[in-house]
Amino acid sequence: MQPSSPPSPFRSLKTKIVIPLLVISAVLVPLSVWLTQRLFTQRIEEQARFRVHHLANAVKAAARATSEPAELMRIVHALGEEPDVTFIVVASGETLRVLAATKQAWIGRSISDLSEKDVTQHLANTMATQQAYPHFHTETGEFEFILPFDLDSAGASPRDRADRAVMVRL
Repeated sequence: MQPSSPPSPFRSLKTKIVIPLLVISAVLVPLSVWLTQRLFTQRIEEQARFRVHHLANAVKAAARATSEPAELMRIVHALGEEPDVTFIVVASGETLRVLAATKQAWIGRSISDLSEKDVTQHLANTMATQQAYPHFHTETGEFEFILPFDLDSAGASPRDRADRAVMVRL
């Protein structure tokens, strides 16, 4: 009888199973982490988009329903106190002056005088195109939505029918 030689690690059944399992695990774990992170990010962005759209519509409805600027400012401040709201701006007129905002310093100013130039640019572009403008700021993780609107024609004079816009940033 020949003496049995120790099993070679290259021929071992354990080695043939364990090494491929480790390789597969090394590939699948990072892939599953990446996929989970991507799906989570998409879901968060979807929820932010939904929330900012509904806040903008609520402010638009309030602006149409109230004739008093003080009441509109009170509503904007109340909605702006939500923890995830960065700011809300309602602008009106041909020169786009801020009617109501969560930032007190902006009220009554022209949008061209605002310190945040991206706000100025986005509002001006939205009013020029008359299209709703959703935008995600990748550098800050904030989502904004600008919604242009006119007052209802019932009881509004031609001066009151100037273009208006509401901007909400979360």
